[in-house]
Amino acid sequence: MKNSPGNIKIEKRFSYLIFSACFFILILLLGGCGRKAFPSAPSSMVPDPPKKLDAVFENGEIKVSWQLANYENVKAIHIYKSKIPKARFCPTCPYTFEPVASVSSTEKIYREKAVSGYHYAFKLEIESADGEMSSPRIITLETP
Repeated sequence: MKNSPGNIKIEKRFSYLIFSACFFILILLLGGCGRKAFPSAPSSMVPDPPKKLDAVFENGEIKVSWQLANYENVKAIHIYKSKIPKARFCPTCPYTFEPVASVSSTEKIYREKAVSGYHYAFKLEIESADGEMSSPRIITLETP
């Protein structure tokens, strides 16, 4: 008989056994999640990205300017450029950047000669003295 009182007791015991085993395995897995230690400050800090990034075209020249949130522990500012003819520019396509300069933390402006009829994009990254890089900031500009 399938639903006899003896079978129901065995099924209840079996389900309690399964539940207990699963619960025990869950406790073991959650308890062993890695090495435990007191929190400590990171040995190196990722620098903040440049602020107030701006690009202006004037007198046949592009002037890219920026401000740093924190000048301490800054080794260099890396500048990359993408230059695409306006006729081939695609606003949803990714840029292909090439390095153009690395300047010290005291610099706040990068200048270069520009060619009319191009879409320019500049990417700036801050490198800390520990070699950590900030998240990149990108600014775009079209020349007439």
